[in-house]
Amino acid sequence: MFQLCVQIIKSRSFNQWVERAGVAGLFVFAFGMLFKKSVAHAGIFLMTLSFGLGLKSMGRELLRDRLFLLSIAFFMFLVLRTIFAALEFSEYKTLLAEGALKLFGAGFFLAYVTAYWLYRAKDKWSEIIIVLMAGFLVQILRQMDWGNITDYLHLILTAGERATFGFSTNRFGLFSALIFLCCLLLYRQIWGRSSAKVWYILRLVFWGLICSISALGVYFSQSRSAWIAAAIVTPTAAVWNYTRNKRRDWKPLVVVAGLVILAFTMANCPKLIDRRFDLSGMDSRIRLYHLAWEKWKEQPLFGKGPGTSRILVQQGGNELALEKSTGADHFHNVILDIAAQIGAVGIVFFGISFYFIAHEAFAAKNAKSSDREYILFALSGIVLILLTGIPNQPLSSPHGVYLIGFLGGICYSYKFTGGNPTQTALSHAPITNDVLTL
Repeated sequence: MFQLCVQIIKSRSFNQWVERAGVAGLFVFAFGMLFKKSVAHAGIFLMTLSFGLGLKSMGRELLRDRLFLLSIAFFMFLVLRTIFAALEFSEYKTLLAEGALKLFGAGFFLAYVTAYWLYRAKDKWSEIIIVLMAGFLVQILRQMDWGNITDYLHLILTAGERATFGFSTNRFGLFSALIFLCCLLLYRQIWGRSSAKVWYILRLVFWGLICSISALGVYFSQSRSAWIAAAIVTPTAAVWNYTRNKRRDWKPLVVVAGLVILAFTMANCPKLIDRRFDLSGMDSRIRLYHLAWEKWKEQPLFGKGPGTSRILVQQGGNELALEKSTGADHFHNVILDIAAQIGAVGIVFFGISFYFIAHEAFAAKNAKSSDREYILFALSGIVLILLTGIPNQPLSSPHGVYLIGFLGGICYSYKFTGGNPTQTALSHAPITNDVLTL
């Protein structure tokens, strides 16, 4: 047995083992994205370590990549801002460091590393999506109140309690909307080939289960931001995908329509809608926005420092009559929150990063027809996250950062197929010749 293991190890080169470790890290990361932070961090560590071990083969070409260089510059900026913020908020050093790491991850270094390994695992994308969904399902099952399951479900179905399953209500609504969008746009990839009958049936059942759970999750989260964002993005993306696709299939649309009818039938709709569209609580939200605006004006260029949102809310709470019962630890607006932390310079960093990622998605020259659905999902998912970020701050959650990195990675992975000099390190990966038209 020992000799067999030695032979297996020797049968592959060091670079091959590095590549396998990086792809394995991608799968671990996908499973942990909506499950446990520790699992996601293990995947990120494995991807980053494997990426670092392969830097030598990439040579100078890596330094020509705009997103990679921007990530380095952004990292240096965050380090400097964290050091200066620590001088002012010396008792919150851990919080500042955590805030810097979240911003760095959302600042698209994570997207670059994920893009690298997504391209290396180009033929495994459907399995990666399934693993992501499996992590979402496991998180729900893990957080379910099994000891009091009947009463728990009754409270959710009758709008007596908002579904969260370990997340905040708004984030659970957003994550459910994102998974539902994935089910709607990538159903062919999730179903697989009908020729493999057993796996096809299993994957079809899994898709139906996840589709149902995520659709009901959006509704029963009672998240207004998720409702509105999903109402804008999901139909638009679905119609776009359906009209441009030559292989039109009504089955997913019928399933979706049935789920919507089921949700409205099961739920106490009048009570739920009346409760969630009562805007009497918006006054505290407006005061938060005003506080963010005032704090940003104090240091408009560089902000107060990474991770300082919670500190600023706590310090300004009494002055603006922000009750502790609201539990606010950020400014409930992604732009104001980032501006207050890292100022106009930080906003510019994010804007340029988004531009680079979107540019690669639209300019990809080697995406085959099925890949266009992945790109449409990634772009639609980013828009979904940003729309929910108007009245919330999804990037204050590590899970939101993971998703932005993953979706950005899907878009930017096509950078490695378009004649990019970095491709010299990826020469053995599959490349297609279809043209992407969104």
